[in-house]
Amino acid sequence: MATGLVYAAYISASVVAALFGLCAILFSRWREHKQGGPDSTEFFLTARKSVGALWIGWSFYAAALGSWALFSVPSYAYLSGILGLVITRIPVVLINGIIAMAYTAYGGLYVSIVTDQAQAVLSVILLAVLFIFVAVTFRQPLPHPLPSYLGPSNYSGLSSIAVMPISLASSTVFSEAMWQRCWASKTDRKLIIGATGGFFVTTVVVFLYGFGGFLAAWSGLFVPVDANDYGNTILFSLLDGVKGGRVDWVICIVAVLAATMSLAAVDSLQNAIVDNISGVLLRRYSVWWSRALVVILNIPPIIVSLQSYNIISLFLIANLVTTTSTLPLLAGLLRGYWARRIVTSFSMLSGCALGLTSLFVWAKCSQKETELTYSAALHRTFFEAYDYPPFLLALGFSVVGLLLGALLENALGMLTSRTWPEQEPSMARKDDFVLYSGRPKADREQELKGFQPPQGKAVPDAKAVPLAS
Repeated sequence: MATGLVYAAYISASVVAALFGLCAILFSRWREHKQGGPDSTEFFLTARKSVGALWIGWSFYAAALGSWALFSVPSYAYLSGILGLVITRIPVVLINGIIAMAYTAYGGLYVSIVTDQAQAVLSVILLAVLFIFVAVTFRQPLPHPLPSYLGPSNYSGLSSIAVMPISLASSTVFSEAMWQRCWASKTDRKLIIGATGGFFVTTVVVFLYGFGGFLAAWSGLFVPVDANDYGNTILFSLLDGVKGGRVDWVICIVAVLAATMSLAAVDSLQNAIVDNISGVLLRRYSVWWSRALVVILNIPPIIVSLQSYNIISLFLIANLVTTTSTLPLLAGLLRGYWARRIVTSFSMLSGCALGLTSLFVWAKCSQKETELTYSAALHRTFFEAYDYPPFLLALGFSVVGLLLGALLENALGMLTSRTWPEQEPSMARKDDFVLYSGRPKADREQELKGFQPPQGKAVPDAKAVPLAS
């Protein structure tokens, strides 16, 4: 019976993934025939000003969520799915990776956004069905009072007050998948409306998944096998608490839900990775170069996904590294006299470097408390512990590094030339400015022609740095 259920869930998820891929490729083919040829490389990468508020909202939701919500969020709720227990991971990874790669390579960002609409709506519908089913049939007794490891005095829970906002905000700032949707929005107003809607839907869905993991731990349905069991499949143990036990059709719904959400996130990440490289190196070449790059760049992620790393640990590495650079990067958006004195290329790099250095120092300082070797302490900092000190240190020292770098640069500038160094918009080379910002070259050239530098101040193009729009 169990084997039959596994095959049914497996086939359901695979069929849905294949249908998404087939529809996406057919839609791409239809668009190509309608417009008399493939998209330009520019549109393939950015889908510039082609998407309205509703589509942008669903696309933000689909890109932000992904199947990590089924595994990471419930697991994190337990610390602060069923298929993984009985199915080899290789076919699952290959099916989702290859299907997403196929329609992403053929249709680009625009088709990815189109598929996001169906994937997002389907995932919300399936989640609603799952939520109603559990709410009506859940019969597991809940112990009172709440266990201490789930209560408000839980150290991991208190840490999450700082860790979750900082880590999620930092990783989002560096997510090219999110920035691509900014370029694709028709207007700024539609972007704001869509992003706001996507934010609220994502918040509600993440809360429901997290609460499901919390409920499974509270009711005792999930019991960790050992100290290394992070509870990646804790949400699926919740189905053991419904009246009559697990129901076959519900398991199939969960399998389809996982496949749908996985495709939604994978194609967004594939487009984002390709855009980072093609936007600089292949923008002037045929779109087929970008399509080939999609295929090539999918090989390393597939290999990594087959290693069965803990999902939360993989996110921890990325979140910590991005936290070291988020505030220096955002400081580049500041305008005014003092902003030009403080936020320079050197000061930003100084802030990023000091923020990263603070993590290595923290690992050294935590050695005595944890009684670990330095390499083990580094592994714990970057790969195991979602603890608030590293995030706060990285965030704070990145600002300190920014200010110290600005102070040093200005001091040296005053000593050598008796003038303070400053960054002017005209110092950006036109081609770099266009490639970095992703905006049409004609628009950027017109802006640069209209800019008049202050009288008496040189504009040394040799020291130019690319600026973001």
